[in-house]
Order: sequence, then C-alpha cells, then structure tokens
Amino acid sequence: MTSGAPARLVERLAEIRASAEARSTALAEATRQRAEAVAEQAEQRKQANEAHCAELDRQVEEQRTAAEESNAKNQWLQRGPGHEATYRFVDADETEAASQPASTQPSPTPPPPAQPAPPVGPESSGPPPRRARPARSTDDFDDEDFSNNSWMQ
Repeated sequence: MTSGAPARLVERLAEIRASAEARSTALAEATRQRAEAVAEQAEQRKQANEAHCAELDRQVEEQRTAAEESNAKNQWLQRGPGHEATYRFVDADETEAASQPASTQPSPTPPPPAQPAPPVGPESSGPPPRRARPARSTDDFDDEDFSNNSWMQ
C-alpha cells in the first residue's frame, strides 16, 4: 500500500477498516433479519385478512339466503310485472257485480249549493268592530290599588 508510512499507522488503518467491515456486516444482517420479520408479519396479516374476508362472505351469503327465504313468504314481493300495483280485497263476484249497468245502483246525490259569502267592504251593515280598549274614567282610579297602575309607563 504505502511504502513510506509507519507500521503503527498501517496497523491502525487495518484495525479501523476491519471494525468498519464488521459493523457493516452486523448492520446488514440485522437489516436482513428485520426485513424477514416484517415479511413474515405481513404474510400472517394477509392470511388473517383472507380468513376474515371469507368469514364475512359466508355471513353475507347466510343473510342473503335468510332474506330470500323471508321474501318467499312475502306476497307483496311475489307479484309479477303484469299484476296491479295493489292487492284486491274483494272477491271476483263482487267486482263483477260492480261492473253491471249503473241503472241498478243509486245515483250519487249532488253536493249542496255553496252559501254566498258575507259582503265585505263599506256597504256592509252594522257597526265596525272595536279595536281598542275603552278609556278609563278618572273617577274609578285608586292610588292605593296597585293592580290599576301600569308599571311599564
């Protein structure tokens, strides 16, 4: 290497280089072990996640079949597109009787005529309604009767 350097300096340089390589090797090994541990944890989480997803899928399928079974009992959901939008609550005999000529059925009575509205305006008879309270006579006022005093004025 260097021919003119003292031997002690060359030994010291070799020691430093060896210790740096040892630390580098130790760090590389620790990093590799840590990376393996992280990869193993990730694989475990992945497997746990897959198991959890499979369990959730199974639960959803059970809920779906339970809903389909309850829907099978629901007559409203069984109606087809050709059916009416509502159920019929009368028998077919009653619907045929209702479709017979109207001469057998009584005609509906016409509504009573509307009564005319009372006149509004100056031509209305009677005194106009009072809007204010009558004035108080000064004879009735009693200074000792506090119920007659207006404390807000």
